[in-house]
Amino acid sequence: MHVYRFNGGRCAGAARLACPVQVDQPRTVRHPRDWSRSGGFLDITGVHTMNLSRLTAHAARLLAAFVEALKVLLGLFAPAPATSLAGASPTACAVALQSGPHGCCRHSPTAAKPARLRLVEPLPAVSRIAAGADHADKVRTQLDDLFDRRKPAGSFRAAYVEITGDIHLTGLLSRCDWHRLRAARGAAEGVGAHTFGELLGEALNRALVREYRELAHAEDWQWLCSDAAVGTIRSDAGARTGGYGGPVSGASRARVLATRGGSEAVSLEAIAHDQAGVLRRIPWTLAVSARRTLQAFMLDFLTTNPAMRDGLPLFHASRSNVGASALNTASFIAARRALGSVRHLVVPVDLEETAHGLFIARGNDAGLSACRRPSVHVIDQWMHPGNWFATRGGQSPLIELGFHDGAEPAAVREAHTGESLFNVGLIRYCLQHRYSAAVRDASSAFGSFLRGGTEARK
Repeated sequence: MHVYRFNGGRCAGAARLACPVQVDQPRTVRHPRDWSRSGGFLDITGVHTMNLSRLTAHAARLLAAFVEALKVLLGLFAPAPATSLAGASPTACAVALQSGPHGCCRHSPTAAKPARLRLVEPLPAVSRIAAGADHADKVRTQLDDLFDRRKPAGSFRAAYVEITGDIHLTGLLSRCDWHRLRAARGAAEGVGAHTFGELLGEALNRALVREYRELAHAEDWQWLCSDAAVGTIRSDAGARTGGYGGPVSGASRARVLATRGGSEAVSLEAIAHDQAGVLRRIPWTLAVSARRTLQAFMLDFLTTNPAMRDGLPLFHASRSNVGASALNTASFIAARRALGSVRHLVVPVDLEETAHGLFIARGNDAGLSACRRPSVHVIDQWMHPGNWFATRGGQSPLIELGFHDGAEPAAVREAHTGESLFNVGLIRYCLQHRYSAAVRDASSAFGSFLRGGTEARK
């Protein structure tokens, strides 16, 4: 270590400060030509005096800046005051977070401002989040449009390829695209040979319910019955009443819930040849079948004269609700006396003109006021011209009808095993319509049989 001192008249004054300086190499000195070594010290003569006042002021400024920076750092790491933000608004929370431990610098001018801290404005509230339709929703819409007879016919072949990826229409699961099947189902798992049949069956069911509801105007049996809820598939027995104002009898009725319906099949050949007309008629055919089956089931209570729980038929002389006369004014008056009032007259197609002449063409000439004339119901399926029926209707229905899990039918796909999407080239759907009915009040109907019974037309 070498210590250097200043000599000469300019540096000898007491007001001058001799600064010991450590110098490693001579090149750090501004004027090396004036160096001289004596006694282990290097005397520097003839050099300009250093402005020690400016050096001192610069060092003081550096020291002050260091102290201020140290204060800022200590303030950043200091613990924040315990301020509760429970129940505060989002704007107040944002201001508190932005202001930091020194308070809000915008509203407190005396507080210390953090160095280079950027204030972040709160995000605006999102009023609504709208999601677009995924691939599964698009497939569902496409299949619904294919079975809608009110819209132009589409391509079942293109829908099959879009869902399965089987461009050669082999019907084999090994030729299908698993990614397309998963996307069409909307699930990563649970797809297989049954996936296409399930998607097609769901669309067929929606079309079946729509067609079934549109055919409600063609029915003519609701005046026979009242509705009852059926929750389970079991026999239901209850007491039979003798009509409003009459005594309660000990006889009971039995109601057995049964499944009725036919079946339809979708073939690979029909899809390959794009037979849209055949495939689009399947929901309508099933709906018509369900309506006709239900109406025939209800009218069979009149035509077949079923046995009651007491062992006697529905129409029996002991009940005073049976006759053997042709339809005319006298026989109708006899039926009205037996029932108390007649709201509905049921005749086969052969007696339509007779009923029209009695109650519609003649009007009040038949001896009945407008409010007492019955509603005439013509059943095309009945063959024998002489048999006719009258019911009280109104608050005393003849039959109690119950549906299981809703009044609409459903098409259920027949399960099959194997690596094929079709079972021997077919996907079969069975129509299931579950309901039951029983006679509620035998005294609310009157039947006139000329030939022992009424058979249905085939």
